[in-house]
Amino acid sequence: MRRIGVELRNLSLLTMGSAYPRLTLADVNTVRIGGEILIPGSSLKGALRTAAHRAAGKFGFTSCGQVEPRMISRAHEAMGRVCDVCELFGMPGVPSNSSSKLLISNLRPKLDVPTITVTRVSLDPERGKAREGGLFTVEAIPPCTLFEGEITLLSDGNGKYLKLLMAALDELANGSFGRGAIVEIRVRDVPLQEFKHLESWRWDICP
Repeated sequence: MRRIGVELRNLSLLTMGSAYPRLTLADVNTVRIGGEILIPGSSLKGALRTAAHRAAGKFGFTSCGQVEPRMISRAHEAMGRVCDVCELFGMPGVPSNSSSKLLISNLRPKLDVPTITVTRVSLDPERGKAREGGLFTVEAIPPCTLFEGEITLLSDGNGKYLKLLMAALDELANGSFGRGAIVEIRVRDVPLQEFKHLESWRWDICP
């Protein structure tokens, strides 16, 4: 078992949409637990899984490219094996054979988090125009807000799972998170030399 400390900061407005009843005047609220704004570990895990699918081939790992349970099973049948990404992140099936090798904590802010409310417009993709009555408001976390948490790798898989996890963390900084936010990740004491750059922020734009 290996514990890995991670920090995440957003470089653009960040909204982690909440499924709970409205807590502010905005139409879309960010996640709160006990009144504290945070990034759910499940949200980070989902983003990392998607990033791992993108990164797998670059590092010699296999990926089924699927996230929907029925499609995962079909893809593995076609491949003749369980892909490396699903071995690490888990998949449908008997828990003893399909459980995730990862535990990801909620990411909590280092400081109090002020939020702002911004207005968005819903677009009609067929017409390329705003939908009638499509204005809505979103509660957003301002850029350069710092969150921290921990990833526990339950099984190392002779180094395979650790490398795939590091590749996913690295890839996440090249994609989007939440509702389209740009983020970057910093990892404390990176155990693999090829990912040592994750110990530093990529961009020097936050105070």
